[in-house]
Amino acid sequence: MSADQLTDLLVGIAELLHSAGAGTWNGLGAPAATGAADTAITLRQTPVAPDRSITLTDYSVSSNPRLTDTITGLNVRIRGDRSPSTASAIAGAVYTALHARGRTALGTAPNVVLISDVYLQSEVQVGPDNNGRSVRSINYYVRWNRSHPRLD
Repeated sequence: MSADQLTDLLVGIAELLHSAGAGTWNGLGAPAATGAADTAITLRQTPVAPDRSITLTDYSVSSNPRLTDTITGLNVRIRGDRSPSTASAIAGAVYTALHARGRTALGTAPNVVLISDVYLQSEVQVGPDNNGRSVRSINYYVRWNRSHPRLD
């Protein structure tokens, strides 16, 4: 596991969404998919193109000072085209891939993270961006094992 476990978690989720057909993940550090038919999967920053994108961002929810069990919030920002149904369809594919996912190893060795539960926390239709593209914001909670040198 790398020193940046949160990025390892996001990469693992991006790979999972890619394999589920929700979008196109080109790998960490690679340019986002930009084809007109692509739904780009990115970490922490939404690209200008293509119109359809899934942006994954982590945020802290809770941790136990005596255990490695952690709950990390996962904000999934979905941008579709000018039709709100496009963003809803992408959100449905993400929901199918993530919600109620039990014990799963995500990522590629040596940067594998073990999640024990993922569940939908909240979802909202944000409205159009400055270019008229539909945007949704969805929050999932991810329970996982985040190692720490002072905890076993």
